[in-house]
Amino acid sequence: MCKRIPLSLSKRKDDLPMKKGVAVWNYPGPGIENAREFIRRGFDAVSWLGSTFAGMTEQEDEELISFLRETKAAFTVHYGLPNPEKPDVVASYRTAIERCAAWQQKYGLMEGLTFDFWYDPELSMPNLAYAIETMRGLDTFLACEDTPLNDRMAEKFLRLLKPEDHYGILLDLGHMNIRQHSIELS
Repeated sequence: MCKRIPLSLSKRKDDLPMKKGVAVWNYPGPGIENAREFIRRGFDAVSWLGSTFAGMTEQEDEELISFLRETKAAFTVHYGLPNPEKPDVVASYRTAIERCAAWQQKYGLMEGLTFDFWYDPELSMPNLAYAIETMRGLDTFLACEDTPLNDRMAEKFLRLLKPEDHYGILLDLGHMNIRQHSIELS
């Protein structure tokens, strides 16, 4: 589930209510079929994996657009920020973010983009900044999973953001629990 929590920089007062969402990529089979089944079961938000969304065909786009218009489901796309030391991976990520922006500009059906940090946060900030700047003004929130969780990281984020940005933190309690226990075991 994803609840948009504005950072102190945000002046938005119209925060969306919490959605009951699901990451369709965690289940076998086609994403659109999974999404339909979850909506039937009472979910009101679905999330696509970034690499899946970036590689969709025109027909798959049309199916997704039809599904979102029909069900009014909230739709997000989830990326891992790329390895900043691999220029080809960064270029591919940036192309995918540009696709998200073009898709959102054309259809207006993407509620949010979310991101994981797997690499050095300082080195990853330019890639997050690219997404923020590319999506700015497209009525799409951006959120990083479990980050920032301290003042030092929050300051890094605040340097990238403008008051009109829709930005928050995606709290994945399952991942936070796993990370906590993994650290204790290492």
